Amino acid sequence: GPVVKALVVLANLLVLWGIAVIATRAVRKLRYGGISIRYGRFPFFLGEQLDVRVATAKPLPAGVPFTARLRFLKEAITTQGGNMVVNYFQDYGEERTVTPDSTGELVIRFALPEGEHLTDLSRDNRRFWELNLQAKVEGADFDETFLLPIYRRP
Repeated sequence: GPVVKALVVLANLLVLWGIAVIATRAVRKLRYGGISIRYGRFPFFLGEQLDVRVATAKPLPAGVPFTARLRFLKEAITTQGGNMVVNYFQDYGEERTVTPDSTGELVIRFALPEGEHLTDLSRDNRRFWELNLQAKVEGADFDETFLLPIYRRP
């Protein structure tokens, strides 16, 4: 019947989506190799400067603009119809454009805000900082996210 056909179509779409995700990741891996982040210090403290370098096994393309997004996210876990639902809300965000330096690495700096934006991964509704990097590149767009160690100075 029509319900079975709809389920078959949905299953086929999910399989195609999975293949597309795997293929995209494989192309990124071939194009860039491994990706790493180096911290200028560890950890970072609120009210001070975030200073990181992002490198790939193969140099990033020169002159390509990368969008760097620094975000503080709060997790909200709720239950709907007996199912656990996890949502993330951005409580702080800043964005800038960076280009690879002469070594093919990205140097990213942000002034961190003062305040109560504290990393806390041990609570039920986690709070954390992340850095997302994106660029439109021929063949395979660059899109990577890194968790950042940002705390209040003791």
